[in-house]
Amino acid sequence: MEEGSVNYRKWRGVRLTSVGEESARSVLNKHRLLEVFFAEKLGMDREEAHKEARRLEHSLSDRGMRMLPAFLDHPQLCPCGERIYINLKGSVDSQLLQPWKGL
Repeated sequence: MEEGSVNYRKWRGVRLTSVGEESARSVLNKHRLLEVFFAEKLGMDREEAHKEARRLEHSLSDRGMRMLPAFLDHPQLCPCGERIYINLKGSVDSQLLQPWKGL
């Protein structure tokens, strides 16, 4: 995790900063895009796709994340039915950030 990603307050615990939220969101999107890739392109079942995505979500470059949506025909949901917060350019869609608060 990047420097400045969390705030710690005694007795109140740890909270993500805006940098931390963006980093977490990026990993979450990478995970969900990888799940789509493994399920739709390689024919893995949902659980197997999830396990493979977990192995690679921190390794996928930002460039790879920007390229995957077009390759996957811009999926809106992962195989589990969860929203993918990526716009058509492969960037995190700022219009979709509000739902992130509920995760």
